Amino acid sequence: MSICFSGGALGADTIWTEVASHYGHDVINYIFDGHKSTCSSLAVLTDDELSVADYYLTKANSIVQRRFPTKSKTTNSLLRRNYYQIKDSDSCYAVASIDNNKISGGTAWAVAMFIQNRSPKPVFVLNQDDSLWYYYDYNISQYILCDDLPLTPSGNWTGIGTRDITNESIDMIIELFERK
Repeated sequence: MSICFSGGALGADTIWTEVASHYGHDVINYIFDGHKSTCSSLAVLTDDELSVADYYLTKANSIVQRRFPTKSKTTNSLLRRNYYQIKDSDSCYAVASIDNNKISGGTAWAVAMFIQNRSPKPVFVLNQDDSLWYYYDYNISQYILCDDLPLTPSGNWTGIGTRDITNESIDMIIELFERK
């Protein structure tokens, strides 16, 4: 049985949830009290569970180079729930922009934690800037253009990304599951 771990947010999280469910994968969407989601299969994290992620977020900041904790309790909780999206995964699939070898938005935190804590498990990023798939090369700490589509997600995997997903990116996610 395959399980997709996600965050229940609008955009890529919702698309990964819908597509994974359609193709017979179980899905767990991690949220917290006050976080609204239209997705099913919600796991509501307590404040104590969320605080476990602080160590991993502080460590991930060496890659992301942003501020944690922030001044916003909601933003901190969103970043903390990212840890649960990746902690039991064997692969990570993200939809975001890549600029100067950095992932954009909140997705960057989840991907950074995956890279640091799940190495050398595969990381694939659909770059919305050029509509191409990239993989993370642990040997050189760089995102490299994939020669072909990534493998279809299976096992325990993370499906995450931008809230501003394009129709083309949605089609490319579906393509991962439809090809054999």
